[in-house]
Amino acid sequence: MSAAQLSSTELSYVTNDKPMLVASNALESAETEKWLTTANLSSGTDRTLANHPISRARDRFNHLQTKPDTTSASTWYLAFDLGASVADFDCLFISGHNFGTIGGLTVSLEIGTDATFGSVTELYTTTPGSSNKRIFSVDLADTGISSVALRHSGERYVRLKMTKGSNFTPAVGELWLGRRRHLPFQFERETDDLRTASEIVSFNSRSGVVTNYVMSRGQQRRSGTVILETDYESTVTSFWSECEQGTKPFLFCAKPNSALSDVQLMNQDPELSFPLVGPNHRELSLNMQELAPFVGLE
Repeated sequence: MSAAQLSSTELSYVTNDKPMLVASNALESAETEKWLTTANLSSGTDRTLANHPISRARDRFNHLQTKPDTTSASTWYLAFDLGASVADFDCLFISGHNFGTIGGLTVSLEIGTDATFGSVTELYTTTPGSSNKRIFSVDLADTGISSVALRHSGERYVRLKMTKGSNFTPAVGELWLGRRRHLPFQFERETDDLRTASEIVSFNSRSGVVTNYVMSRGQQRRSGTVILETDYESTVTSFWSECEQGTKPFLFCAKPNSALSDVQLMNQDPELSFPLVGPNHRELSLNMQELAPFVGLE
């Protein structure tokens, strides 16, 4: 287990609202995962509701929730043993939750030295209040080491702690411990930055009346290009590998400083367009479509 400060360059990208892509999720390596009312992952009773498995928290779909059973508790833990080969992470994403509906919650991300969580370090805490908005943190600092944002490696035991002064039943749609990949610039040639799309099925009656049945509405679609120095080849190819060559959804945060709750779950056309445009530069093109539920309608 170790943690390293993010570079001054990476920190400046956040400060200056440069786009962030997050395709890896450390939770996908989980060997053990439980909803708990006690701190011990090893011996604690798994309280997961049978038809709301924890795998939903890492399936890259916001709308499917995982929940515990009806056990009464004022503190809940969503705890994981991520195994020996856990990916690095430096940001946290939580969506599809009911924290605001419950109200009065304190939500914390913690790491432990073993499955008993006898010794824990808090990396992030928030009080959502009455908000069910998406939670996205790019600052998982360990104040015992540094107040500067850190990238964590080899953290096998992690948990989300939810607590309030009375009993409650939490629900989580997506929980993501990701490794950021920053673009150093905004898109240089972005088209239709307000583009949204809706899906309908139209029924044409014999009388000539046309009725539209709405399948979905408000999906954001984003296309853009950016010229990068070849120094950023590994950033792009690592992102592409982590979303399995465009076949898996990823997180896109256009403004990681000023609009964190607007982070979107996106699909990318399963083709990487990253051609050379000179001896030292490449042009990256992204063509992204948002996955429901859409952030603009939440």
